[in-house]
Amino acid sequence: MADRESGVTKVDRADLNIAVITVCLNCEHEIERTIESVYQQEQENYEYIIQDGMSQDCTMEKIRKYEEKFAEKKISFIVNSQRDEGIYHAMNLAAGKCRAEYLLFLNAGDVLCHKKVFSILRAVSDKKKADIYYGDALMVDKSGTRLFKADMALISQRMPFSHQACFISRECFLKQMYDPRYNICADYDLILRLYEKKRVFEKMDTIVCRYDLDGASSCLYIEKRREHEQILKEHGLNTSNLRCGFHMVEAYIKKALDIILPQKILYRFRQFYMDKVKHYEYWGGEIY
Repeated sequence: MADRESGVTKVDRADLNIAVITVCLNCEHEIERTIESVYQQEQENYEYIIQDGMSQDCTMEKIRKYEEKFAEKKISFIVNSQRDEGIYHAMNLAAGKCRAEYLLFLNAGDVLCHKKVFSILRAVSDKKKADIYYGDALMVDKSGTRLFKADMALISQRMPFSHQACFISRECFLKQMYDPRYNICADYDLILRLYEKKRVFEKMDTIVCRYDLDGASSCLYIEKRREHEQILKEHGLNTSNLRCGFHMVEAYIKKALDIILPQKILYRFRQFYMDKVKHYEYWGGEIY
């Protein structure tokens, strides 16, 4: 198994509050906007770990452009490149290299919504101690941008917030970690386990991140639904075969429409589904 570490700027700081982890593989067209949104943060008490899965395109070259910039700000910038067994396994590997108090998993292509995200976390955590801090997120596709409002009341049904919009205590995470059995929904499984263990969740009054709904995993409707139902079952939450069957039929319909509908009509359908069925709030405000 190949394993190499490059672009390392390690800074000894006693006040490291946040570790940002970006997992990537052949993301030359997305990686820079993610790195730039982290680099632009006003609060600088963080470290940045990029876990690359041995990219074969220009991803590593794009990453190396930032080595000197982070060094000038005295921000720890570590790049690990090694083969992994999937995205959640890669996240677990990266988490083991962190020193900061809280972990944020920001995938390649995702961006922080504004420059004060880390400052807001610092202010909130100084006032009230919690194991997981979470906020809202923006979801983007060709039909527009919508607000994913965090709501812990929905945890028994689905992920209550975007995993890119939550900061998890490193101590909590290293005791649980992502279950590599799940390729798509391990984040929901982890949050459920932390919730069941009575870990403290605290809402941040801000939009944390923006992510793309057109990503590959977003279109794996059937696979995602199967994992989701398995997680609900394992946590004792899947009590209705009728409900499960309804959601599986819905997943098959989504998959079929993706195949048969022309793209223009497909995005109109998605817009109707997001606005009228899911009732997500359309976002017309400023974004990073």
